[in-house]
Amino acid sequence: MAKEKLAKIKSEKEMLKRENAELKKKNTELFYRLSKKEQFIENNGVLFKKKADGNFEPCAFYPTYKMALVEFPPRSDENHVCSKCNYIASFRPRQLNNICANTVREYF
Repeated sequence: MAKEKLAKIKSEKEMLKRENAELKKKNTELFYRLSKKEQFIENNGVLFKKKADGNFEPCAFYPTYKMALVEFPPRSDENHVCSKCNYIASFRPRQLNNICANTVREYF
């Protein structure tokens, strides 16, 4: 009776080891996919959000809040500003596309 219980416990232990290894592998894969799905890269004091196709959103984000910076005053070429804390980016709105393209070249 004790030998049977011991054999059953050893069998369950091996099954749990295999299941644990499979779950660890799945967890690693999911973590990798999640990290690639929404990735921010810092450049010029702001963040750029990576899209699934490897390019970046044509929008700058403030690092602390990960909020999109807005053009202020509207439709001007004055500043990119965080609407929450009034942070001002170090570049003008017209420079955004070039900075975004440079970010792609630098990091990928």
